[in-house]
Amino acid sequence: MTFVVAFLALLLLLVGSWLGRRGIFGYLEQRNLGAARRIVGQYLADRLPFDSAAVLLSKSLDRVGWYYSLRSKNTGGAGSLTAIQLAPPGYSEEDPRITRLFRESILVRLSPDGRARMEQSFRELDSMEAASRKRP
Repeated sequence: MTFVVAFLALLLLLVGSWLGRRGIFGYLEQRNLGAARRIVGQYLADRLPFDSAAVLLSKSLDRVGWYYSLRSKNTGGAGSLTAIQLAPPGYSEEDPRITRLFRESILVRLSPDGRARMEQSFRELDSMEAASRKRP
């Protein structure tokens, strides 16, 4: 009898966890996004070297993406593009140091060939952005 009660309690806990997973994963996503902002803040305040900050930010953003995908309603395998705010309080998202750090956090784990292709993509984005600013 005790075994049956324990089994049912475990089953109820598992079902409840599964049904509440979006909330749990959303919380974990926000927690890791906060950690990413703290890393950016430490870098901007010169308390963390650029290379170390890029590696740490890369890992933190990986976790953000992982939890986002786990809580996402889209289960068909299609990707999505979501803007995230990395600037800690008191800093602007337009700060070029944040852009540089974010880009390096992407590049840090790529192979030399992948890094070259991504750097070319960044140059193309910069070129398109500059061209769009010149238009009236």
